[in-house]
Amino acid sequence: MTNGKLEAGFVIPENERVFHFMGEPDNLRPVLLALGSAIASPSWSTYRGVGSTNYMLTGAKNGENQHFDDIDHLTLSCLH
Repeated sequence: MTNGKLEAGFVIPENERVFHFMGEPDNLRPVLLALGSAIASPSWSTYRGVGSTNYMLTGAKNGENQHFDDIDHLTLSCLH
């Protein structure tokens, strides 16, 4: 994956879940994740998440963007 992101390592109790929202701000899609799940997102995708309990996430970004100037800061009113 070139210029992409990888979110991995969800640490959450076995019977709990995390909703990961990905896609463009005006077209978000939810992905339901459980203990041990990992997800890869393209670099243009927004990153949002909410859990049924506290959870820990380890993340990494790969690709050629060393200065991370490709981040767009959005307000909640931009999300649909």
